Amino acid sequence: MREILRSLKDDEADAAAPEVWLTHLETGWTLSVFPNGMLQLEADDKKQPLREMRNVDFEHILELWGILAEGDAKRLLRANWQER
Repeated sequence: MREILRSLKDDEADAAAPEVWLTHLETGWTLSVFPNGMLQLEADDKKQPLREMRNVDFEHILELWGILAEGDAKRLLRANWQER
């Protein structure tokens, strides 16, 4: 996970698809990370609003990805998200 996040800072990163993401298939939640430190959390279930965080540091991103990888959507949703 650390290497994937580090790839966002790579000068040769793909400008057409600048974000990286992790999807938990069983819950349908995806957490996308953008080079500017913005996170977006969305669900396959379109009834759920898009959630965002801005200016998130590297370690907090890893923590949130870890929670998602465990499939703990309830815990993930308790984070400080802004609904869009």
